Formats: sequence, structure tokens, C-alpha cells
Amino acid sequence: MRSLLVRSLVAAAAVGAPILAAAYPREPPHATSLNVSVIHEFPKGTWLQDLAIRPSGSILTTTLTAPTIYELGSVAPTTATLLYTFPGVECALGIAPFDDDTYYVTVGNFSFSTFSTVPSSYALYTLTFAANNASAPPTVALAATLPGLDLVNGVVHVPLSPYLLLGDAGAGIIYRFDTRSGGLSVLLNDTLLQHSAIGIEIGVNGLHFAGPHLYFTNTNKALVLRVPFNYLTSAVAGPIEILATGTPMENFALGPGPDGLGSVDVFGAEGNNNDVARVRVAANGTGVLDVIVGSPNSTVVAGPTALVWGVGRDRESLYVSSTGGIVGYMTGHFEVGGRISRIDGVPR
Repeated sequence: MRSLLVRSLVAAAAVGAPILAAAYPREPPHATSLNVSVIHEFPKGTWLQDLAIRPSGSILTTTLTAPTIYELGSVAPTTATLLYTFPGVECALGIAPFDDDTYYVTVGNFSFSTFSTVPSSYALYTLTFAANNASAPPTVALAATLPGLDLVNGVVHVPLSPYLLLGDAGAGIIYRFDTRSGGLSVLLNDTLLQHSAIGIEIGVNGLHFAGPHLYFTNTNKALVLRVPFNYLTSAVAGPIEILATGTPMENFALGPGPDGLGSVDVFGAEGNNNDVARVRVAANGTGVLDVIVGSPNSTVVAGPTALVWGVGRDRESLYVSSTGGIVGYMTGHFEVGGRISRIDGVPR
């Protein structure tokens, strides 16, 4: 993300336009009984980046404006407890659950003054909570440095394996990381993962599994995609499918579609549109896009970045992290702070 990004953001902010408005028609928002409540609001200028849910139901969130990770309750009112500040870096980015109550977190250097990344500054940490004392502070350890990678954001655990997948949003590559040996190899390198020369220089972003597929987004090209995945070999097993266009999703959460026949719902954070969108993907890969909450001029979900389902009695609720709105980072004027919000009544 170089000066081109800054110019494009400032230009869009100056005219009051959504910075990456959808380029293709979409269905109008569905009339639903959605209830959006703010679980916790951080100080203005706090960019919340990613989310994870602990088995207890509490929420973990990383911050892009500082190298920190917080824990919060799942119901308002709640407070945010600082769990850890990562040393020697400026930001905490992606977080993914691994085994039991262990999580992997990507960290690195990203400048908000220039909206630029520092290649080779990224690393992986583990965050482990004690099984016999879940309320105690976690044990944090450096898992690996990641030299040569440009902007490591998306991270997901390959189920029932020792592997993580890491999305390099700057280079447009998905890597496979072996948590036993620290080995790193290219899983997927394709132009559909790369950003173009125009607009926000963030290609592949969120990564999640559902059924026989790995789902992912390309924020710059406004794509939702998936690729067949072989869990036995932890390798790609077929060509990439484009499920939706015109949606600048960042991270997302997956849910079963309504037909019970293999369809999948992708609920995604359209950060620069201030909304949460849904792509309803049929079993044959046909996707239909709509917006379930928010709009470009709304602060209901101002600058959403990630979504995650609750657990237990909250399993039908979607939690959303947000930045307070991208325009604030360009103008210095924030209407709201970064928030953790809860959406109830999500259309399923």
C-alpha cells in the first residue's frame, strides 16, 4: 500500500463517496428484524482488525493501530481487557483458533501516516490459555518470523492438521505454514489473489473453510472466491471459482445456506461501504449478493473489518469488529470509535 492508496482514499473521502463502492448491481437490503447492539466502543482512532471466539464465549480482538490484543464479554455492557502487547512491531492483524484454547496471531509493521506496509516485518505468535485456569492471562510465544512476506493478514487453521494458511495481501499469495517445523510453502499463487494497480493495494484477505472448499476474498478486485481443498494432503484440489463480484469484502464468516443441500452463506465486512453484505452461494457455485445491515453514510457498522459467530447460547449471533470508519483515518475526524457490535436476527 503506497502513495496511490492514500490518494485514492483522500479523493473518495473528499467527495463523500464510498471508497470502494460496489461496481455491480446487487439485491436491495432484505427487510429483517435485525438488531445491532454495540458490545463495546474503543476510543476514537482505534482500528479493530480481526476476531476470534473462545470456548467460553468471550471475544478476542486484534488492533491495527497498536500491537495489542483484547478480550471482551459477548453481551453489553462489557469492558475490554488488554491481554498482550506484542514487542517490536506496530500492529496486530489476523487471529485464528487452533487447538483447544490456543490461537495464532499475525503481527507486523503498517504505517497509518502513509498507509504502507513494511515487508519482512511480519511474524506469527501463539496465544494459549491454560485448560485448568481459563481466566488466567494467556501464555504468548513467538512461533515464527516471516521474512520476505509483504502484508500478512488472513490466517486460518486447516482442520485436523498441523497447518495454517496465511494470506499475503500485498503479494497476492496464500502460504501453507507447518506449525511443527516452521516450514513455509506456497499453497496458491494466482492473479485472482493479487491486487490491481488501481485502488487499495490489498488482494487476498479473509480465509475460511466450509465443506470441501477454501473460501477467500480479494478486497481490491471486489471478489468472493473459493477453491476445492483436499484436507488429507492440505493442498488445493481444483480451479478457483468466482462466487461474487462487486463486493469489497475484507474478512467474513460462513454459515449454512437455507436449502440444506450444500449451499453456503458468506457474511462479509465491506469496510469501505460501512455495511455487512451477504453472498448466498448455491451448491453449484452461483452467488447472489445483498446487504443485510449498514450503508455508506451510516455509522451502525462504521468500517467493519471481520465477523465471527458466537458459541453456545450466542451461536445465532454475529459479532462484528470495526474501525470507526475509514474516512476518519484520512481526515482525523471520527464520528465513532472502533467497536465490537452484535447482530441478532441474522437472515439464515
